Amino acid sequence: MRATDDEYERCIDSMSVTVVEGHPDPTDASTDTPADAPADVPWEGQPDMPAAMAPVCYILLSHDAVPAGEPLGLQAVAKDPDGGAVLAYEWDLDHDGASFMMDSSGHFLAYTYATPGGYTVALRVVDDEGQSATTTTEVVVLDPGEETTEPSPDTVEDAFIDAPADPPADVSYGPPGGVNGGCGCMPI
Repeated sequence: MRATDDEYERCIDSMSVTVVEGHPDPTDASTDTPADAPADVPWEGQPDMPAAMAPVCYILLSHDAVPAGEPLGLQAVAKDPDGGAVLAYEWDLDHDGASFMMDSSGHFLAYTYATPGGYTVALRVVDDEGQSATTTTEVVVLDPGEETTEPSPDTVEDAFIDAPADPPADVSYGPPGGVNGGCGCMPI
């Protein structure tokens, strides 16, 4: 089955079905049959929808690379697929790949790396049901005199929906485009 929401987010799921000869008696009240279900179709053994679904999250960067000593804009974009609220946005700005060490929190962040190199940035979001998801992206920090790249194509036009209206003033996000370098995640 594939479902698509009003923002063109898709979810695909499947299950195995075993077809056997005959079927239960539709007049048997002991079966859990939906009221509007066709009488000649058994509805036993259907999986239940999970009570709580984990949020989905992305990281957007203001630039693909930034010189050491200059601010890099980071933006958290998250949504709870079961309609709940995302309550926490937590950042690990030098993620080691093993443990999450929170350095900051919030939708928007302007962070300045002092040393050139490659850094892994991790974002962890938590929804109102306690479900969480984490995603990572790579950040390139250049030598102070090295030329920077154009604004990142990761920024999307409607990325500020459901986000505070006050991103850091010292960071400008690039023109709208597809989400290429930003990472989306679903928990494993």
